[in-house]
Amino acid sequence: MQKETSDRPCLLLVEDEPSLAILLTRLLDAYRVQVCTDGLSAKMFLVKDKPDVIICDVGLPDTDGARFYDWLALQRPELCKRLIFTTGGLTSNDLTTRIQQTRRPVLAKPFHFPRLLSLLSEVASA
Repeated sequence: MQKETSDRPCLLLVEDEPSLAILLTRLLDAYRVQVCTDGLSAKMFLVKDKPDVIICDVGLPDTDGARFYDWLALQRPELCKRLIFTTGGLTSNDLTTRIQQTRRPVLAKPFHFPRLLSLLSEVASA
């Protein structure tokens, strides 16, 4: 039985691949999943809401994970510790270095679902 919406923690999923967003929304039914397909819509959501966890793809149509983290650190620094990055592959050495400097967990796609659940638990309780 699924919990009431208000009883479930909120997870912001910033993912531009529709099939992956749909799959994760279904698999992560312990969370109220809010999907944003680009950095701008995620920022708009974060201006008014405070998710318990944020999963952010490193490569988005309008920004990259490092720039998203920089914005988060300036605008909502209390949420930085709740961020998990996902990536299909870091293509730039500079971006790889910047993502590593955030000290946030990075899950490579396709990721191991039990590892994702473990990270969600760790990050949500941080």
